[in-house]
Amino acid sequence: MNKGAPLEMKNDPPYVFFSNKIEVLAEVLQSELFSAQDPFARRFVVVPDAKLKNYLYYYFAMRSEAKISFGLEVVTLPEALYELTRRNKKQTPFYFPTLADMSFRIEGVIVDLLSGENQKKYDTLSRYVGNISDSSRTIIRKKIIALSEQLSRFFNVLGLQPQKVIDEWLHSDDWQQHIWKTIFTSDVEWTYPERMLDKITPSQQKIYLFGFNYIPSVYLDFFTKTTVLAYILSPSEYFWEDLYSDKERVYLQKVLEGKKVRLKVRQQLDLYLRESNPLLGNWGKMGREFLKKVGSLEPYIEEYYVEPKGSCLLHFVQKDFLNLAENIAELPTIANKGSIEVHATTSVLREVEVLFEKIQQLIDSQEEKGLLQPKDILVLCPNIESYTPYIHQVFSQAEFPYRMLDVKQRQSADILKAFEILLKLSEDRYDKNSVLELLSCKPFIEKLGVKQEEITKITTWIEGVGIKWGLDRENKEDIVKNSLGYSHRIEQAGSWSFGFERLLTGLIFAKSEEDYLGECVYAWPKYGIDWNQSEVLGKVIFTLSLLFQDLRELENKDKLFTEWVDIFSEISTKYFSAEHKNEFNFECRRILSGCQEMSGSYSLESFRRIVSALQKKKTESFYSGQINAVTFSALRSGSVLPSEVIYLLGMEEESYPRTDISLSMCDMTKIKNKSYYPSRQEEDRFLFLECLLCAGSKLIMSYSRISAADHQPQGPSVLIEELLSYIEQRYSLMQKESCLISHPPFAFHSSYFSEDSRFFPLSISSQKAALTYYSGEKNAQPPLFPTLYGRSLIVSEQKTAETIKIKDLLRFAKHPLKFYMQTVLGIYPTSLFQEDNQEFILPFYASAQMKKELLKNSYQSIFSIARLKGELPVGVFEDVAVHKVQKEMDDISAHLKLWGINKNQVRNVHFQSACQREFEVDKNSILPGLSITTPKGRKFLLEGILSDVSDRGLLYYGEDSFKGLVSIWPIYLVFLVAQKKYQRWDESLFALKKAAHCELFVEEEQLLLGQYLDYYYEAKFSPSLLIPELAESILLNDYQAFCKHLQEKIHDDTFVDDYVRWLFFRDSMPTKEGFEELRRIIPESLFAPLLERKGTS
Repeated sequence: MNKGAPLEMKNDPPYVFFSNKIEVLAEVLQSELFSAQDPFARRFVVVPDAKLKNYLYYYFAMRSEAKISFGLEVVTLPEALYELTRRNKKQTPFYFPTLADMSFRIEGVIVDLLSGENQKKYDTLSRYVGNISDSSRTIIRKKIIALSEQLSRFFNVLGLQPQKVIDEWLHSDDWQQHIWKTIFTSDVEWTYPERMLDKITPSQQKIYLFGFNYIPSVYLDFFTKTTVLAYILSPSEYFWEDLYSDKERVYLQKVLEGKKVRLKVRQQLDLYLRESNPLLGNWGKMGREFLKKVGSLEPYIEEYYVEPKGSCLLHFVQKDFLNLAENIAELPTIANKGSIEVHATTSVLREVEVLFEKIQQLIDSQEEKGLLQPKDILVLCPNIESYTPYIHQVFSQAEFPYRMLDVKQRQSADILKAFEILLKLSEDRYDKNSVLELLSCKPFIEKLGVKQEEITKITTWIEGVGIKWGLDRENKEDIVKNSLGYSHRIEQAGSWSFGFERLLTGLIFAKSEEDYLGECVYAWPKYGIDWNQSEVLGKVIFTLSLLFQDLRELENKDKLFTEWVDIFSEISTKYFSAEHKNEFNFECRRILSGCQEMSGSYSLESFRRIVSALQKKKTESFYSGQINAVTFSALRSGSVLPSEVIYLLGMEEESYPRTDISLSMCDMTKIKNKSYYPSRQEEDRFLFLECLLCAGSKLIMSYSRISAADHQPQGPSVLIEELLSYIEQRYSLMQKESCLISHPPFAFHSSYFSEDSRFFPLSISSQKAALTYYSGEKNAQPPLFPTLYGRSLIVSEQKTAETIKIKDLLRFAKHPLKFYMQTVLGIYPTSLFQEDNQEFILPFYASAQMKKELLKNSYQSIFSIARLKGELPVGVFEDVAVHKVQKEMDDISAHLKLWGINKNQVRNVHFQSACQREFEVDKNSILPGLSITTPKGRKFLLEGILSDVSDRGLLYYGEDSFKGLVSIWPIYLVFLVAQKKYQRWDESLFALKKAAHCELFVEEEQLLLGQYLDYYYEAKFSPSLLIPELAESILLNDYQAFCKHLQEKIHDDTFVDDYVRWLFFRDSMPTKEGFEELRRIIPESLFAPLLERKGTS
């Protein structure tokens, strides 16, 4: 190698400038660029990323010694290749295809390849993909798409290899080689870098390469055809190309052992490799390979290494890199000073909150005050997209200056959102949620001509008729066949056609649902839609049916890309408001402009992929309006810039370093004599090394220690663990300082206030939250229901007699808290734990209703009605559900027979206030309402339906247990009062679940029913917690057992009680005084028969 040669020479070996600081390299570049006498001379600087381009412009602008120059041009690598080959393109047109371009063309070639005579020839491909003649199958299409995407990445890397390597690979006549030759034929403009750049000379006389940590050999060879000046970041001023990673060192030992090298020699070599800096060995492979390539060009070299002057841990680690420090026996004691920190949090949101708190602490601290500005802080993240909403939430709320780079353009425009939903409707199986999402889009609503508040009613209709997915039976069967590969009969239920039939039938026939029992109808009517809502219903059904028809006609058809754009442009005119149509057409033109090279025919799914790929290319920057702002960016080549503070977000073990996912059929390891090309892991490792080098005073890393996917514990990145291990083995930190800080789950946790706390000071908002949370009863938010915490219940006296529905008594007995929240407060908590799995299981409420109906009707009629309502699962799951219900009902029928109960004589008893005398209608009894005067003088009239009454007694689908009897107790008391009054049936109670005859001894049923009605009346002023699962502990006055069972109910994830969980998520457990107040409104004798039967008192 040559060192220090003059720069005036032309077309000589490249000039290479090394430094461990990018700002030093920028200063050297500046002196070279602006040393020319001609200010208009063209200077061509190539950088790996646009952010480094902006950094150089800013750096030059802030240096007064930089002269005004009109010839400076800083471009990224793709821009440079286009500019340097532009002249040749006019003579011999060529195009370097993108990954998306290759993927779509490869997809078409694979289909053609397996459709023709070559299907048998390429057996490996045929066996992997499957029967291409059944190309409508979803699984076949997905395999072809996945294979084409993997093969495009494989070809992209292969195109950077030397031509002799490619030619050797092409000697094999396999399917991959066939596809390569097809897409890179001589009569097509498509080509690859190695084939074309070898024939071209750059149009510039001098090229400056700045900030690259790696350049593929084919590009570097192209640049060196003219004078090249390369400015390279290097961690060490000593020779470090021969360092090995731990993995490489183990592999080398195996190779030497296989070659029978003496043990002593192997041990000496291993000792030598172990003594070198392990971090440079493990993280620097990509940089070492780049240095080897640069060294093979025998360049002129100049070095500008700078030794860090600080005394903190970060600077010592940087010095170790610079000097290739070896292991030492005695560990030096140094101060961390917060220069290297790792923060472990419980969630992504908490991670961003900790970031914000840390930035505030750094800027406001006394030692940094006036020296550190927001613009001096760079935040990098491997997956910036997943953090974007949390960053906006935390920093916007605090009105803190920040800017975001590399963020995919937000699809906030309503028209783009609607377009995206339209494209995915068929892929999503016309899923109910996807269509409802379309109904929430402004352009669609405006064209539909309905008001925003009417959408809520439309949503209720759609959910009420059991629509799940699929247009009709035929469409559902096609979807199942495409997914599973075989035909299966699917019921019409759950489809859009089925749902529309139910809505229209319910609108036309103004009967109640019970009136249709025994009638032959196509779809079970949805009762309760008024005629004044028919216009809105008609608009929705007509428009959606027309849209579904248009989209269905496009399935399984191939069209030119331009044709697809024209089709969806017409669809926008048809279904989107005129106000948004022009905006949509503009988006279509933008998509077309990005697909100049797309040719051939594509399916709707491929068109969707093309549009998605184009949208992913679009990124945007977000600025909070101030130049002095914290910068957020993706962690990738060219993003690591010199900054006082570098903060790395999202450094979990599964997130970083990132890994390449490739199929065995697209594996570069099988290519012989290939040149080096870095893997994703090797690139990420060197980026991490760059972060250590570019951090001025602090390198801070954070990760979420709880996985958001499965809520299981997870560790930090292996690179963080390697760094912490190196620090532990190399240094002794002062004052027991630790680099790892584990944060509590929220920002105002008490641990932030302890005297020995290592956490930074809280922000003002967190301090206020902490004061509110820990200040005690005085400033605490009052409980929602004070009577649960000892306050006396105030009950308003009854002024007039009240009517109570029997079904309300049953709802109250089953869950008094739920009844209170729904009936009195109108609160309906939405469960976060329920899943829409009705396609596979029979819902509990539907199962219970079917069993009740089966007491009086045949299997065939009840199952047919359930099928018409769409309540049965699909396919084989329907058979399983029906078999289970039949088995349970067969057992119940056997016990009914044993008890002497005839199913045909089971009836409903209707209590009606307008009825003056008793009579029978269709085996059902119609009786006057029951008038009850309670022990406290209140008057009530009971009306409604008493279900499942037989001559032998009352039947209920529950179990013979204490909690089961508590849930049916008021209904059984009503039954006993009516029995004593009319003497029409026996007093027995039969529990159908597990078949039991409940023997109860009840006296003075009129008094007990009156007491229950008093309890029911007073529980409307404050909720009762006499839930069947808690009833025993309350009635036995066992406060400890009550608290235990309540806690179990709160934390039960198997049977989630949304109401209990919602209430006590907000408030603490009821106090002893509240427990006593809760018992006070329950008369002591009310449940005495149940307690005596259980053997307690």
